[in-house]
Amino acid sequence: MFLNFKVTKLIAIFILLFTLLSGVLIKLGNENIRSSKTANKTNLQDSLQIIIDQYYEQINASITNAKTLTNARFSKEANLKELKDNKEIKRFNKLRLITIDSILDSLKNKGVKLSMSNVDSLHLIHEELKGYLLNIDSTIENISKRLERLSFTIDDLINIDSKITQKISSLLSKINYLVRNYEGDLQLKIKGKRVSIFIMNMTKQNINLHLNNKFSRNYFYFDSVKSYLNSKNHAPLMITNAGMFNPSYHPVGLYIENAGKALQELDTSLIFTGDNFYLHPNGVFYVDTNNIPSILTTTNFSSKYHLDYLSIKMATQSGPMLVIDNKIHPKFTQTSINFKIRSGVGVIDHQRVVFAVTLDKFTFYDFAETFKDIFACQNALFLDGQISKMYLKGYPEIEYSGMFGPIISITEK
Repeated sequence: MFLNFKVTKLIAIFILLFTLLSGVLIKLGNENIRSSKTANKTNLQDSLQIIIDQYYEQINASITNAKTLTNARFSKEANLKELKDNKEIKRFNKLRLITIDSILDSLKNKGVKLSMSNVDSLHLIHEELKGYLLNIDSTIENISKRLERLSFTIDDLINIDSKITQKISSLLSKINYLVRNYEGDLQLKIKGKRVSIFIMNMTKQNINLHLNNKFSRNYFYFDSVKSYLNSKNHAPLMITNAGMFNPSYHPVGLYIENAGKALQELDTSLIFTGDNFYLHPNGVFYVDTNNIPSILTTTNFSSKYHLDYLSIKMATQSGPMLVIDNKIHPKFTQTSINFKIRSGVGVIDHQRVVFAVTLDKFTFYDFAETFKDIFACQNALFLDGQISKMYLKGYPEIEYSGMFGPIISITEK
């Protein structure tokens, strides 16, 4: 009896130790998985940054090469003109030389006697023309040699341009591949300027708009939205401002937070007031009831839905469009000096959406180009400017204070 008790006790102790050990191993395993995921994410981000830097290095090399090629072509055109002019001068002076020879022969045949001074003058002109023609021949030869060198240089530059273009295409394909296979937060530098980014997967994460709390009061702050989401056990992965708002912090343009119900109607005004919202075309970012994200110009959105929003889960209107059918907004220019903090959203495909807020100042063109080239978005929409902020769970140190109207959040499903 006593022996059985001791055995039973030993078994119980063994089970307890096994349970404790299993718990520790599971915890260590989970930590290892998290560490592995973090390491993989860091490695992927580092790889992406390296390739992006290489991409822009090649873009700069292409620009430099293009300028050199343009200068070489201008130089070739100038030298061709100079060659043509010198050949014309040679032809004209050859005719003069032939004319003098003809005059001297004619006078000699006719037995006309000229004074020595006249004869000497004609011979002097004759010799000067011969010397001049020799100089022109030398000039023509030098120009021809320059043209030959320029032709070789142009051919080399064209070959270099072709190689650079291939490198750019290859690097861009790698960037787009990494972006398509990335989910979550990112901190990247585009042309040396910092950007906070979140790439969401519609099949794994939820996207929601927030304007008023349960007391019908504006959330105003990201922390208010964070607290609300945490109270629902939906810790936010990303929070950012969802578009423009008026002095009362209400949305400017269409705003649908709950399926089919517009809290603010679509603004179809085509009058440019000077505000970014009316830098046409502006547009709408929305998710339909099939959970498919889209961005359309306001005109196309209006034509498609005709104020019938029953099939729309959420929507926010803003402007201007950044990218329209894979083309940068026609009013943006590469030479712009209008540098501002900017935020935007782009649709990568029917499952992936990218949000970006610049930490350094960008022009509209460079910001749009980031969505078009780096994220391969066919369509992208500007959300807001100087006030824009982004909370990222993975980068809690980034400052995100401020008061906002509509706010957008991403949480795990």
